[in-house]
Amino acid sequence: MLENFIITCNIMLPLIIYLIVGVTGRRTGMLGEDFKTAINKFLNKLLMPMTAFNSIYKADLKALVSGSGPAEYTIIATVAFMLLLMFVYRFIEKDSRKRAAMVHCSIRGNSMLYGLPVATAIYGPDDVGEIVVVLAAVLIVYNIGFVLVLEYYRSLLHRSEEQSGGTLASLKGALASCARNRILQAIALALIVNISGVKVPSFLQEPISDIAGMTVVLSFILMGVRLDVNNLRGNSRDVLIASAVKLVVMPAMVSILPLLWGWRGKAFSSVFLCFSTSSAVSCFPFTEALEGDGELAGEIVMASAVLSGLTMFLWIFGLKQLGII
Repeated sequence: MLENFIITCNIMLPLIIYLIVGVTGRRTGMLGEDFKTAINKFLNKLLMPMTAFNSIYKADLKALVSGSGPAEYTIIATVAFMLLLMFVYRFIEKDSRKRAAMVHCSIRGNSMLYGLPVATAIYGPDDVGEIVVVLAAVLIVYNIGFVLVLEYYRSLLHRSEEQSGGTLASLKGALASCARNRILQAIALALIVNISGVKVPSFLQEPISDIAGMTVVLSFILMGVRLDVNNLRGNSRDVLIASAVKLVVMPAMVSILPLLWGWRGKAFSSVFLCFSTSSAVSCFPFTEALEGDGELAGEIVMASAVLSGLTMFLWIFGLKQLGII
């Protein structure tokens, strides 16, 4: 499908340009260790909290709690797969930093960036309201759930399970760390502001949105500065596993119940598009900011984006042929 190819190019090419800028900056000596340290701190302390606040503040929470079956199913499935992959990846990867990146990238997808244009191509721009509600619901789960997941893995870095008394103690450490997490604090503030109906003045909202928009650009320039071909070869197994889970395993598994329930058309598409798109661009900065393996996350994002051009074409073609969407 030509639309899928164009969407993939629109996602990939800007990211590649940002990477090239980072690589060029490193090789010319303009961007070195001081830049990496400063940008890491800038992302963690300011940009990521602003991004999280901006996303939750703009969400239509009233629409999300209106009782949409596909939205409820998508939220439950997302949380269930978070827990399942946290368990399964323990047997695949021993490094908790790498597991954090794999879990994050295996579930968090480009739902709005990729899913909405695909939905619009299928149903038209005036008939995707139901799908938008589901895509927005899963974004909120991503922003809250994955900060908790990444905080759990971060706690494993600072205190081993043997020393701390097992997983329960690690979980307690993660919860204590969550209370100090600036991203979660920003999410909590955004929820309060959203639910209360308070309007952020435009002279504040515009800078917040603009600064939040810098996150992807700076994150991928930083990724270019840190890019190491030797690490890419060493991470190939984890990249392939996470990409396969994101693009093939997850869409297949989450589709089973909706098909058995008789969901077709937009009801099925709204669920399917949440789980079948490539790993979200924001996986890299979020993983990096919370001390996961940012390099691995970036590699999975790039690999899944490239592969999704083929997998999305095959999925949509097959579902169209079967009359499901």
